[in-house]
Amino acid sequence: MDVFTLINSKDIREYLWSQDYKFNSLEAAWLIYQCHRLSYEEKKPLWQELIQTMPDCGQPPKGYDMGWSSLHESLNLYIETVDQMIQKFLQDEPIGKYVYMYNCYYRDDEGYSEGYLTVYPTLDVRRQIVGGGNC
Repeated sequence: MDVFTLINSKDIREYLWSQDYKFNSLEAAWLIYQCHRLSYEEKKPLWQELIQTMPDCGQPPKGYDMGWSSLHESLNLYIETVDQMIQKFLQDEPIGKYVYMYNCYYRDDEGYSEGYLTVYPTLDVRRQIVGGGNC
């Protein structure tokens, strides 16, 4: 996998390439996630390739993040969860012509919000997908 192609910024991509930068597993996973030009269906095989070819690592807890012991397990869980959400979305008949998304705003930090791009077919919380957030 050419990790450099996943970097959105041409200048940063060229600079890191000129420095012969070596990406670790966590950096590669993040670059796949944030790559604007790839769809989820294009990202999924890249994460699977990462799991097969790059070393596993953990992340100690920090701040509000609980950390994890295995990047590979986390990626597999993420893929499984998103696949289930897509399946659930596609099997439900949308009500009307709208879809719904949400943002989380954090108390005590008015300038920060976290956008979730998951698309839901209805506002009815009884029909929402598990793991969609509680914001």
